Amino acid sequence: MSNMFDVILPLYKVKPKYLKQCLKSISYSVQKKHFDGDYSIIIIDKTPLDWEHYDECLEIIVSYGEMKYHRQEGIGVSNARNVGCSVGNNPYICFIDGDDFWYDSHLYEVSQEIKKSHSNIVIWWTAMDLHCESAYDSTKTNHFVINHEEKFEHWISGFHYYYLIKTPICTSTVCLKRDRFEETTGFLEDYAIGEDMEMWTRMVGKPTNNSKVYNSQQIPVITGYKNIHEDNTTEGGTQSYLMETSNRKEYLEEQLENVMKLYEIPTMDDRPSHIDELEWQEMIDSNRIVL
Repeated sequence: MSNMFDVILPLYKVKPKYLKQCLKSISYSVQKKHFDGDYSIIIIDKTPLDWEHYDECLEIIVSYGEMKYHRQEGIGVSNARNVGCSVGNNPYICFIDGDDFWYDSHLYEVSQEIKKSHSNIVIWWTAMDLHCESAYDSTKTNHFVINHEEKFEHWISGFHYYYLIKTPICTSTVCLKRDRFEETTGFLEDYAIGEDMEMWTRMVGKPTNNSKVYNSQQIPVITGYKNIHEDNTTEGGTQSYLMETSNRKEYLEEQLENVMKLYEIPTMDDRPSHIDELEWQEMIDSNRIVL
């Protein structure tokens, strides 16, 4: 089987304990237990050379012969992902963050879904496990499943834009169709938070602005794990170059403001004639619940 995927991994100060988990999970020895195709792994690293864990992390990367390592010249996770995508040329692009990890069936499950997907589907994703500290008892953790929309089967075809602007799909189990990604010109590089959600909406296209729109596909299996810790970008941590080199509070507020600008509630005036009024109203109401 010819190469199917480019796996893009942006790095910035990801601690060794997380990086070990991540690289092992995406390695050939793990993913090829189930997936019989070929794929490329492209690492784009902005970690400072004098960071205390840099040498250890580089040793971990080098220990895997299949990893293609590149130093990032630009800044930000969006730039890193764009550079990684430009280095690769396989028809599908998978993403993962350096502190998350996949289960051994991830590429297999995605590849099987792609094979049976309609040609107008340009985004696929799977669910992820997540544990976080209980708000009521710091000695306990709560388990959640993220990246899974209970009502996905009711999403209206051709209007996935309106669902994706209110659905934060974690990048680490997302796969994109390369030709559509290249048409969109990639991630917006001035976004440090919400850059993924903004990208997904442009991938499918806004119905009122585009003559051709696309759909997305949720794969109803759990194939990855999301790590939550103090270094996360969303926690104002050190894993973001843009966050670390700016006034964190002001920059975070600015970035959140950009994300909020994405939200748009459709109206009844936007309803196409072939969609039932009740069905369209349910979509409008679902957007209002989020806001």
